Amino acid sequence: ARVVVQLAHRNICGVFDVGRAEGRLYVAMEHIVGRDLRTVAQRERLPIAIAIHIVNEVLEALDYAHRFVDATTGQSLGLVHRDVSPHNVLLGVEGDVKLIDFGIATSVRQGPLTARGDVLGKLTYMAPEHARGDQVDGRADQFSAAVTLIELLTGQGHYDGLSRDQAWALSGVGGHRPLAYATIDAELRTILDRALEPSREARYPSCSAFAEALTGWALSHGLFADARSVRQLMLTRFGDVAAEARGAYRTFVSVAPPAMAEVTGPASQWESIATTMMVAPPTTGLDAPRSSAELRDTRSGPKAPVRSGRTPLLVAAAAGVLLIGVGVTTAVAGRSAPVA
Repeated sequence: ARVVVQLAHRNICGVFDVGRAEGRLYVAMEHIVGRDLRTVAQRERLPIAIAIHIVNEVLEALDYAHRFVDATTGQSLGLVHRDVSPHNVLLGVEGDVKLIDFGIATSVRQGPLTARGDVLGKLTYMAPEHARGDQVDGRADQFSAAVTLIELLTGQGHYDGLSRDQAWALSGVGGHRPLAYATIDAELRTILDRALEPSREARYPSCSAFAEALTGWALSHGLFADARSVRQLMLTRFGDVAAEARGAYRTFVSVAPPAMAEVTGPASQWESIATTMMVAPPTTGLDAPRSSAELRDTRSGPKAPVRSGRTPLLVAAAAGVLLIGVGVTTAVAGRSAPVA
């Protein structure tokens, strides 16, 4: 959480605050009004241009994370997401593409295994070195992004039709292609094949280079999509999602604890104050003290004092409400994602 809270990129779901309230860890995250890519793709096959645009946006987020320099040390962290899949890509109703769930992200200095030696992630999207439990770098995420794009283009999972044992055996070796892969344009397959090379040294040097190759192919074939294309797609297929977000906020107002009303005053002020809390600068540590704070209501002007120790509780309440919304995840210390 201390690492992810530093990430600030248009294609990464923002983490505004992390901390501890009443003995429980919390993560306050950006609320994305939309749907995850898996849900969208299951509705119907995406147009090729939109599929490539979405994956290119994910690749931009990954490239940023891979190059990220820790503000406290000045050193590159070599972050690797390790769980790139349609489940962890959110499409907003305004056409934004957001990569979420860095919950099992790792630094190349730490290696890809937990203390127990478990390999974390989703088997069907893993690069061979990841599945084998070898050390991973950003090129493992590149492999996963390529698998995601193939799934969007073909409507077929990478190991569809195979047993779990067969998928495990193939995943650590690489080279497998789903049956529908042959339906993809030959030039595009050449680009994808490089990103799917069993040896990471043979893949593109970065996710940005992979994205550049995809963009070049799309433009050469007269294919173009952008945020407006995704926005139209979302409004057409999921026009009710914005209403869901409004319903989530109404639920927040109805269940807010008395302490919230005591601090913020009339219910009409809750929205602006909660928003101010979540865009405040992140804490420097999970247990950073909060002796006092003032939150400004941008509509009425006066400041509402917050009592000592209240801010983490309020942010936790706001974060809890965000869980009702679409596409928000939380990371809890000591829990790991099972191989799926």
